[in-house]
Amino acid sequence: LEEIAELVASSLPSPLRREKLALALENEGYIKKLLEIFHVCEDLENTEGLHHLYEIIKGIFLLNRTALFEVMFSEECIMDVIGCLEYDPSLSQSRKHREFLTKTAKFKEVIPISDPELKQKIHQTY
Repeated sequence: LEEIAELVASSLPSPLRREKLALALENEGYIKKLLEIFHVCEDLENTEGLHHLYEIIKGIFLLNRTALFEVMFSEECIMDVIGCLEYDPSLSQSRKHREFLTKTAKFKEVIPISDPELKQKIHQTY
């Protein structure tokens, strides 16, 4: 994970390397594989691995690629991505973003929305 984090960080300053990294991430389905590793690290309480995953996911965000955002923000992946972002190594304690989103944040429907696809998109964006 440390090598992957270093690779992502070293690719960010160079437009050519950013492009190659983004294409590799898109074509090989690496985001979902990283999220599987996230579960293993979290289950094993591997703080060092979780810190590396934070850096990797943050770097993927900084690539600013729509195709990568679609994967990361999909219903299947979003909570795991948010989970990775809880482990910022610059903070002494991890944040509880997932807990906030599942227990505290409430969706308020000001006007009734009958289209389930639109409602799902609003929830995804919210």
